[in-house]
Amino acid sequence: MVFCKQCGNEIEREASFCVSCGTPAAIEGALNGKTVGDKPALKFKPKKLENKTNYLKKLKWIIPVCAVLTGLIAFIITGSSGDKPSVEQSVNKQKADKQKNEKKEIKPKKIVISEETHGNKISGLDKKIRSMQKRLEEGTPQSGDSLKSMYYLIVEKLQEKKKLAEFIRQQKVVKAKKLKAENERLIAQLKEDVKNYNDVVLSEYGKNMKATAWKTLAEKYPKRAKGVEAGNTDTLLYGFAELRVNTNAKNAKISVLNIKNPFHQGMSLKGGKYRLKIEAEGFIDKEVNVTLKPGEEKTARVDLVAYGRLYVSTNPKTASVRLLNFKEKYRDGMVVVQGAYKVEVSAKGYITEAKSVTVGPGEKEKISVSLIRMKFVYIKPGSFEMGSIGGDLDEKPVHRVTLSKGYYMQTTEVTQGQWRSVMGTNPSNFKNCGATCPVENVSWNDAKAFIRKLNVKEGTDKYRLPTEAEWEYACRAGSDTNYANDNSLDMMGWSDKNSGGKTHSVGQKKANSWGLYDMHGNVWEWCEDLKGNYPSGNVTDPVGPSTGSFRVSSRGGSWHDSAWSCRSANRYDFSPGNRHYNLGFRLVLSSGQ
Repeated sequence: MVFCKQCGNEIEREASFCVSCGTPAAIEGALNGKTVGDKPALKFKPKKLENKTNYLKKLKWIIPVCAVLTGLIAFIITGSSGDKPSVEQSVNKQKADKQKNEKKEIKPKKIVISEETHGNKISGLDKKIRSMQKRLEEGTPQSGDSLKSMYYLIVEKLQEKKKLAEFIRQQKVVKAKKLKAENERLIAQLKEDVKNYNDVVLSEYGKNMKATAWKTLAEKYPKRAKGVEAGNTDTLLYGFAELRVNTNAKNAKISVLNIKNPFHQGMSLKGGKYRLKIEAEGFIDKEVNVTLKPGEEKTARVDLVAYGRLYVSTNPKTASVRLLNFKEKYRDGMVVVQGAYKVEVSAKGYITEAKSVTVGPGEKEKISVSLIRMKFVYIKPGSFEMGSIGGDLDEKPVHRVTLSKGYYMQTTEVTQGQWRSVMGTNPSNFKNCGATCPVENVSWNDAKAFIRKLNVKEGTDKYRLPTEAEWEYACRAGSDTNYANDNSLDMMGWSDKNSGGKTHSVGQKKANSWGLYDMHGNVWEWCEDLKGNYPSGNVTDPVGPSTGSFRVSSRGGSWHDSAWSCRSANRYDFSPGNRHYNLGFRLVLSSGQ
């Protein structure tokens, strides 16, 4: 008897496979428990057959059936009944297919990459970096811990961050494309519906169907129709415009003047024209027009001009203030744009002063200007005897002079303060005397430069030096004595007897009867004329010779001179470029100025 090695069932001795389990050549010969051939006998006992004859009869019809099935399988595989594989080949093929399937690689599951995936990886790397850092700080490194390893982790983390950023960017692009496609489909459909709406409302029934047609259209697109006025198909189609306003001023107040709603950044507005007003502390208000198209996202840039306020206090208070580089008339506390300004302050009887000032945004710039007073008195036209019978040769002959025109003469000599306010310097030898002391150490040329600059400063040509005749006429003040009005020199001026070897503040001694101070002493005073001999006859409005090398300056004497030199008739002369610590001057104004 022969039994299958795999399942133990009895099979035919010549069979190449077991019909019960299909195992090929897996048979053991066994008879009465003995081994067949060289193979050992089965270690199990075969099933006991109740009837050997019945069993053999069954095998007679099972084998043909198996053969038919095997042929059918071969036919199906090869597609041809004429080239049938053997049963052994079929079994071998089945076994090979099974092994192939076993060796077939299992496809990995598709990994879904998301923002969370990158985030988790970054968190994990960060945790590794911090853990390694802690171990290195505590001196308990693990295998593989090193600065190099930490650097690699840091680089990997940075790369992962870049991947995350790129992933987010790509997601946005994809989302934007998707939204764009959806919006394009929506707009295409909406355009068609709007066309149908227009066709209806423009038809002969449109007047009565306008409300119904709009209601139908709006109900189909409720979100887009929200807030849209009935019939405004442009806004329905393209949406509300979105307005933003940028400005250079912080905390600016922005208003839309032709609507009731208050402005806010990104506010929705229907297409049209709008008037914006921008206000901010420290800036000049500005209004601009903005035109919006339906669906437009517009950012308007409106830059304001920064301003400040300017305050000018003056002495005297009645002085007038003018901004030389600004068109508007000055008002105290007026608003001006930020920048530099030239402020001019003037008053009658004072030297005009100009100051530069810079006003910043939001600043309240305050300046104070005290004008230097230059007081003048009016000298009436008249006649007098010029010269002295008992004086020096250059004071003779005494002759009658008539001045046909009145003029204004400065009541004092030009002071150091007045000189500084015009020229910006102080050439005086006696600087310590103070701003009210006469300026000295100035030449005739210096005096003329002062006059030119003062005239420019005040925009006039009214200031000048007196002629020699004008000076003596004013000094005498209607008298014919050595000192005005028969007063003593000590009462009227500073000479070598009472000066203490220096100049003194102007206006300290007694004035003559016409209100002029220091006509005797303190400093010599330059006159306009060239030095020349007196005429023998009467003259009117003399101006001295037309040629000569010396200017008359020796009028009035000085702190350094004797009483003789301080007489009303005394004359002296210097070169126009000569400077000395007892040389000064005073001004006159022509009549009518």
